[in-house]
Amino acid sequence: MPDAVRNLIGDFLSYLTFSNQEVQSLFISLFLTFLISTIEPSRWSRGSWKHRFRNLSFKAMNVIATATVSILLIVPMVPILPRSDAVDSMWFSIPAMLRTFLGVLLLDLTIYWYHRLTHLIPVAWQFHRMHHTDFHLDGSTAVRFHPMEVLFSMCFVFPLSFMVGLPVVASEVYLLLQPVITIFHHADIDVGEKWDKIIRCIVVSPRMHHLHHSQDVRQMNRNFGIIFTFWDRIFGTYERNCEPETIKSGLKKFMDEEWQTIDGMLATPFKRGPSSPSGSLYVRKV
Repeated sequence: MPDAVRNLIGDFLSYLTFSNQEVQSLFISLFLTFLISTIEPSRWSRGSWKHRFRNLSFKAMNVIATATVSILLIVPMVPILPRSDAVDSMWFSIPAMLRTFLGVLLLDLTIYWYHRLTHLIPVAWQFHRMHHTDFHLDGSTAVRFHPMEVLFSMCFVFPLSFMVGLPVVASEVYLLLQPVITIFHHADIDVGEKWDKIIRCIVVSPRMHHLHHSQDVRQMNRNFGIIFTFWDRIFGTYERNCEPETIKSGLKKFMDEEWQTIDGMLATPFKRGPSSPSGSLYVRKV
């Protein structure tokens, strides 16, 4: 075996260790999905477990995709990305706890805008829409992302994070928080309007995020937040959910069982959609 190939395999296996944040995120996602399934209405349905298995399969695929792109693209990219020493000095002049908190906020803001762009840019929407084809939201929907979209997000988020000197510990904290919050707000649960209102004062709640998964295009272009609700409020995309039973999730063109299989989900970006703005599967105007 050539040394280059051997080294690449070694790097790949080293990346996939329990110390890696993505792998930790995988196990957190698995644990929380099974935990929260015990209180979801569909918890005893045989079909619901098949649905969860399919969605969770993508989390496993995406850990491998993340490792691959990190080794082949992200690591070689680091030496050529611009980064000022003044930026590092600025971050380290801030107390550690505040530095981590600000870093988490900045990363959440970056991913908020990435999410909005996936609804605006045609090629990005083609891959992101796989996440929206789930017509039965539950905790596992939180990890239902096409591997190519995960690669797009890395190529968007990492260079920006690196150039602004985002503290590493902030990224680590974010990667641990993200699966907890996203599995919660995708879950097929309703905590009631009183508690939901309290929760969404700071973080994204189930009622708030379920509206984003509506088949209605206007509602789909609201509530882009990942962890915090600040960004939707600041940038005018916040909308309070009405009664959850009024929301129909999914995309009408992908309701058939063939698009809910693993093969079907992988093929979703390559299915042509309608072109009218009112029902477009490509460009969404916010």
